[in-house]
Amino acid sequence: MPKRATLTGKASDFSGIVLKAAARGDLASVQTFVAANPAWVRQVGPHGRTMVWEAAYMGRLSVVEYLLSGGAEL
Repeated sequence: MPKRATLTGKASDFSGIVLKAAARGDLASVQTFVAANPAWVRQVGPHGRTMVWEAAYMGRLSVVEYLLSGGAEL
């Protein structure tokens, strides 16, 4: 079973952990992170990327669908 990502409490959590979970297609972690901080659904990280961008770019459709249903914008 893959190790689940956990937040460190640092300001870099979004770019270093949350965006990477979306890009990996780790839906369980993305759901946990969004539950903890719903604003992350629309947050823009480094290079202007959002969680939905990262997931879509990597072809992680289940994550894209989840994020869009939670209010993410394309």
